Amino acid sequence: MSERKLKLWLIIAFISFLFTAMLGGVLRYAFVVGLPDGIQFRYLQHAHSHVGMMGWLYSALYIFILILFDLKRKIYFHLFWITQIAVAGMLLSFPVQGYAAVSIFFTTLHLMASYIFIIQVFRDLKKKYNRPSYTMLKTSLVLLFISTLGTWALGAIMNSPLKGSAWYYDAIQFFLHFQFNGWFIFGIIALFLKYLENRGVAIEEKKFKLFYRSLLISCFLTFSLALTWSTPTWALFVLNSIGVVLQIFALYYFFRILRECHQQIKKFIKTPAYKLWKFTFYLLTLKIVMQSLVAIPKLAIVSYTIRNFVIGFIHLLMLGIVSLFLIGLVRQFRKDEGTLEKFGVSLFLIGFVSTEVALFTQGLLLWIGQGFLQGYYEFIFIASLMFPVSILIYLTDLVKTKANIFEL
Repeated sequence: MSERKLKLWLIIAFISFLFTAMLGGVLRYAFVVGLPDGIQFRYLQHAHSHVGMMGWLYSALYIFILILFDLKRKIYFHLFWITQIAVAGMLLSFPVQGYAAVSIFFTTLHLMASYIFIIQVFRDLKKKYNRPSYTMLKTSLVLLFISTLGTWALGAIMNSPLKGSAWYYDAIQFFLHFQFNGWFIFGIIALFLKYLENRGVAIEEKKFKLFYRSLLISCFLTFSLALTWSTPTWALFVLNSIGVVLQIFALYYFFRILRECHQQIKKFIKTPAYKLWKFTFYLLTLKIVMQSLVAIPKLAIVSYTIRNFVIGFIHLLMLGIVSLFLIGLVRQFRKDEGTLEKFGVSLFLIGFVSTEVALFTQGLLLWIGQGFLQGYYEFIFIASLMFPVSILIYLTDLVKTKANIFEL
């Protein structure tokens, strides 16, 4: 991929990120003042989540998969533009009609493009060495495909008497679980390991296999937690607990892999990227610790009945772990860190930490029956405004910076 094309595609991905953040700000504003007549909160919610996942995160992962795994066929470039048309369609249609003919068409278009992408990547990588990064990438793409089965099931359920039943919500949770804990997490780890491999860092095979197997099995087992809200049986809680334990093992082996090659990593990873990636590792650790707590059935029930915890956990994954890793990857490929870029990332981090603290603090207060913090909605709305502002600053720096800013 040429440097010019990389810059253009990253700008497009960050524009999706900007719209996602703006929609998030509007959703927060709704709790402070309300929305004008005719604007549906749920419709905006659909636009916010779809543009964030299929616009920003999918696009950014897609771009760096092509770069790091050296995928150059023209079909990849055509597929990228098809997905951007789909994202634009979702952005325009979801706020107006929610799930209806137009938005479903564009969502389906994106799904079809992603299927072709998965097939093409498997074809191009079938003769490659069975290195850790290739294993993680292929697994992430399989999990991406698995997640979309929830979307198809959701479409069928919505046109049946099961609409609004437990099956309806289980299908949504299936999609979200295998997107967040599957496609996104395995995808960024694949990119990280491939970057290390491209720099000549060897990953010990035995430790990687233990890490990989533990993480993969835990990904499937921890989905059982999402089912316990409608079917709170002891068997599902046990499966979730086993998955959580395996996730702790996975974190342990990942830590050992990083520790063994830490000195090599510090030699070629630039300080701005290193700091962000170090922070995302801490956030990944925090995610696993939080999931370990929900191995206790009573805490598991609390985790999905208090909405503040649910949103806080989703943002921890999307904004903290995945988005910050991808921003760190952009930083690593840039030759120099611009002043605007540095300020934009710092403001984003302040917004992220502030909103997460507010969400989980409020969740804890609701749990112990203390009600709402005074000025909670106003505070979290103002803190949420830091996201679109910081992304706009970052995007401005990316647009204004002249050619030859990336090291490919």
